[in-house]
Amino acid sequence: MFSVIFTFGDFQLIYALTHGGPANATHVFSTLAFDIGMSAGQLGMGAAIALSILPALAALIIILTSTCGGNRRWSAGATSSHGCGGSTCRWRRSSCSGLFPFYWMLITSIKPNRELYSQKVMPLVVHQPTLKHYIDLLTETNFLTWTYNTLLVAVVTTVVSVCSAR
Repeated sequence: MFSVIFTFGDFQLIYALTHGGPANATHVFSTLAFDIGMSAGQLGMGAAIALSILPALAALIIILTSTCGGNRRWSAGATSSHGCGGSTCRWRRSSCSGLFPFYWMLITSIKPNRELYSQKVMPLVVHQPTLKHYIDLLTETNFLTWTYNTLLVAVVTTVVSVCSAR
């Protein structure tokens, strides 16, 4: 399961070998998000693609941590008089800083293009949220094909890795 999670983010090998071709048939989430977000300059759509896999990855991570003893309590540090102890504070700070990229991608995916490219709008605030990028992703692209490609690559590489390790 851990290998499947990492394969979802695999980029370099697939991009170097196929570049998503022929005719965009071999794109996976990471290569597609890069091509649309960076190469085509559609940042909102690229962020929507990258975030669309987040619920599935979150479910895999929850399953992995619950089956591997990841549900231990953070009780190593005693709390001080102001309510935040040593390791607890470090854990909270690292969690907040670790979640910032997801926040940035979320607001990028729900901002209209005029807000994304405007110099007059604050970058961390969404003034007119829209689901246009997600709707376009589902209606105007081969999203299900790319989802299938990503799952196929993740599962096959994991099976090959597990079988070769035995």
